[in-house]
Amino acid sequence: GDAAVVYVTVLSVSHFQVQVIDAPDSVIAGDAYEARFSAVNAGNTENRLAVAVESGRNLPVEFAPREMTLAPGASGEVRVTVGTDEKSREGFKHILDVTLHSIGDEETTARPSWRQRVPGGIFGRGRVER
Repeated sequence: GDAAVVYVTVLSVSHFQVQVIDAPDSVIAGDAYEARFSAVNAGNTENRLAVAVESGRNLPVEFAPREMTLAPGASGEVRVTVGTDEKSREGFKHILDVTLHSIGDEETTARPSWRQRVPGGIFGRGRVER
């Protein structure tokens, strides 16, 4: 009889993204604030991800987790707490830059990381005179 053989290469896809879940519109200088982000594995392979956070104006940040492993279609939450300086007299927009990169997958790590910026207004503690 006749036979036909087909060879198909099945590719793994590493793709992930970061989205803002919750962040305040504004905060008073001297108060800390929390921003929450969702990390989503939109690929078809499990990914171990490293989380990095950069804070504009060098405001101090704490965040967790530092790493997470996500199955295809799964998501995880990153919580970032930012301290502000009560000596700030002028208001400004604060930028949080959250970056994910795949650990142990050089191809994915070499690609540009997904970034999400949160412009949170920080109000100065200037005196109000009446």
